[in-house]
Amino acid sequence: MFVPSLLLHREAQQHERGMMTVDKPITSGITKEQLEKFRELIEVAARKAGELALKKVNPDKDGLQCLIENGDEFKSSITDAIIAKTHVLSVSILLDDDEVESSCRYPREYKGPRLIVEQINALADTFGLDPASALEYAKNLPALGSFVPEDALEWVGWFAVLSEDALARRYFPNASNPLDRYCRAVQLVNDKIAVSRPFKNCREGHIAPEYLHVHEHTIHACQKITKTQPGDIQIIAAQLGMRHRARSVRKAHKLFVANEFGLTSLMGGSIALTHPERFVYDGELDMDCAGDTCWSDTDGPFSGAPFYGCDGKHLRYGYARISRPSKEYGASTGFFPKYI
Repeated sequence: MFVPSLLLHREAQQHERGMMTVDKPITSGITKEQLEKFRELIEVAARKAGELALKKVNPDKDGLQCLIENGDEFKSSITDAIIAKTHVLSVSILLDDDEVESSCRYPREYKGPRLIVEQINALADTFGLDPASALEYAKNLPALGSFVPEDALEWVGWFAVLSEDALARRYFPNASNPLDRYCRAVQLVNDKIAVSRPFKNCREGHIAPEYLHVHEHTIHACQKITKTQPGDIQIIAAQLGMRHRARSVRKAHKLFVANEFGLTSLMGGSIALTHPERFVYDGELDMDCAGDTCWSDTDGPFSGAPFYGCDGKHLRYGYARISRPSKEYGASTGFFPKYI
């Protein structure tokens, strides 16, 4: 997996387009002391992160020189990570208007996850992947009750999802940029969905590195899962929206338990492929992909999250602001076993 990227590159593009022709003031109300403290936090974190990175990665002379030569991308990645975390941690309270009343439920056709072996084989056949590792892992799945909160157990089940690395190896081996690889994987899955059913991509042209990133918190979860499941297909314990029904994605993130993470578009698309009955009607409870963040030219950086939802005729892949709750949507999340 990867660290979110390329904000500085986007800002340069915006200057070229004339979108940032005047300096905008920093958010009103921030004091000089707060600004100085914020800058100090970033400086301390950068020093600590740099020391840990050198210890853990232990690059040789040539490797470190390669990083220095790619300094612009390196700085952009760090900038994106800081902005993403600032967005999450600067929400000081959980506002009442971050959640609304809802009676929406999953469509009656959806009876829960299909047999995990069936899911694995379906993804393997569709994408020409090797199911062996996932099938072996599926033989000894831990009890959900051993790591899923009791109040979420009713909604959580086992789902097979595609490995981004496996898709990259098979379909776009020359894509070296991790962000580009991820976006290509999401586009590939959406293309397969479009073959299987009426589908509307409301993010056409925006499944690209400058617009779509994986949330930092989900990156860490994926790294943990990949350590124990390095195969082409992975198995996750997840719920598809009901646990966080009618909450904004922003509020859902604030309420995640320690081993909970938002599902990515790649995960959500994998599930949509193997569970078409999950998306049937307009007005059902659909799912936000709370593991991704979206850039919007109108709403600003990291202001949105993708979703999969049905309008009664099409399965749609779209975008919604993370601060806006909807009675017809809920954040989809996964849980990793606490021992990994």
